[in-house]
Amino acid sequence: MKKPAAFLDRDGVICEYVDHLHQISEFKLRDKAGEAIKFLNDNGFLVFVITNQPMIAKGLLNLQELSEIHNKMQLELSHFGAKIDAIEFCPHSIEGNVKPWNVECQCRKPKTGMIEKLCSSYLIDLNKSFLAGDTWRDIECAKSLSLFSYGVKGGAGFPYPDTSPHNKTKPNLFAESLFEAVQTHIKKI
Repeated sequence: MKKPAAFLDRDGVICEYVDHLHQISEFKLRDKAGEAIKFLNDNGFLVFVITNQPMIAKGLLNLQELSEIHNKMQLELSHFGAKIDAIEFCPHSIEGNVKPWNVECQCRKPKTGMIEKLCSSYLIDLNKSFLAGDTWRDIECAKSLSLFSYGVKGGAGFPYPDTSPHNKTKPNLFAESLFEAVQTHIKKI
């Protein structure tokens, strides 16, 4: 049986935004993120993290360090009884210098490869699913798949200044936090 899914960006949505987060000590959950994910779990949602991690291609982060950050995220979420079903990350960047990651790919948001991979592994009801992100890349990814999108404020992007070229990229709804997005979505479906 298909289940609804929450596709969540990591930095600025689940955790506080840190430019080029690459040290485990810099990882900190955003307020009420654990409660939001637990609420999704309790309401039958699959919960996925989809995150661009170009620091791998740029040599600022390795796979082991990324794994340690994700383990810390899972541990901190477990204190709320919350769990992530899967984490997909894109290690690529054409601006990088670390092979084999310094290539053009199909997974770096706004491309849809990470979500497509999850859809091939899980039975997902995309009509009831949503994506929560804090930048135009997340929202463009959602739009490409006709996914309902929440623009979470307070991260790397939203709200963009009027002078930004990304100002025109709008989610279906803005939310002050992941918790607000989750509460809104569950009432909506």
